[in-house]
Amino acid sequence: NPSGALGQNNETAYSSPTQVPGTTWKSAATVGYDGSAVAVKTDGTLWAWGYNDKGQADHNSRTEYSSPVQVGSGTDWAEAHTTNHTSFALKEA
Repeated sequence: NPSGALGQNNETAYSSPTQVPGTTWKSAATVGYDGSAVAVKTDGTLWAWGYNDKGQADHNSRTEYSSPVQVGSGTDWAEAHTTNHTSFALKEA
């Protein structure tokens, strides 16, 4: 859970699965290498958190977030993805 990548508002190491707060997650992806995550909720909003040294948490900053923070105000996001040091999301067609 480096940099709060599990979205629990802490950096505690857990030895068993831990649910990200909330129950309306539709699509989520993590970058295991650097501990960041990006997700879409069923209402179409985009969220990101965790390690953010290169801005990969999509908040136009390098601030680390240990719990999910909404990215922008859009409600037409369909799914979230990550690659090595990058996160991205696709909008509804």
